[in-house]
Amino acid sequence: MIIFYSICLIVTGCGKDSNKNEDNDSDKKAQEYILETRKKTYVSIASQYVMSVMTEVNVASNFKFFDEDVLYLVKVGHDEGCVSLEIDGKSPFNDKWKYAYVGVVYKGYGYDYYFMSKDESGYGIAFSKYNDLDFENVVTDIPDYSNDLYTNNGNKVYMVEYDNEASRKKLFSGHFEYDGFIKEAEIPMTNKFSEIADLVPIKSEGDSKVAAYKYIVIIEPDTNGTCSYLGKY
Repeated sequence: MIIFYSICLIVTGCGKDSNKNEDNDSDKKAQEYILETRKKTYVSIASQYVMSVMTEVNVASNFKFFDEDVLYLVKVGHDEGCVSLEIDGKSPFNDKWKYAYVGVVYKGYGYDYYFMSKDESGYGIAFSKYNDLDFENVVTDIPDYSNDLYTNNGNKVYMVEYDNEASRKKLFSGHFEYDGFIKEAEIPMTNKFSEIADLVPIKSEGDSKVAAYKYIVIIEPDTNGTCSYLGKY
């Protein structure tokens, strides 16, 4: 009996370590389940946001998105977004949104929809096509874009250009007038917000490269809380 007890302690601890390992495994599985559930809820909410914006775009009353050279970004999330689905504007991780936008691209015969977000917990979805949204898209390695998003001062317009000599994108703030886009300032590449230009892919055009979309239009509530975009001019 003494020999058996000694062996028991050496090999298994008479089941104590085994039980502890089982408890740790159970805790880990429970945490993984909770995380996966939150991620699935995150994607579900993202899909609801896209569907809500889709409805507004199809009605074409407040959102007249008919320019093929524009990436539209509609602010959602938060109580002051164009669309808000959560109490107090919190994400499924019970944290405030740092930003959340539905992207819209007009293709002449219909639209492509996208989603991008990040909350205070660090979780978010990098710019992704609506049809590709999956809980595995919810990660922590998401761009910040600085605090130039979510300023609630109305719509903002940016021009994206590709500098073939320097092999890089350039981002300009500005506004539309009857005779075209008026540049106001170049956003330095050292400014975190300039990373928003990465949402625009580059395509070949002859011997040069150009931005696939010439403009990024960010749709946010104005000082009266109204969201609308009636076109360039």
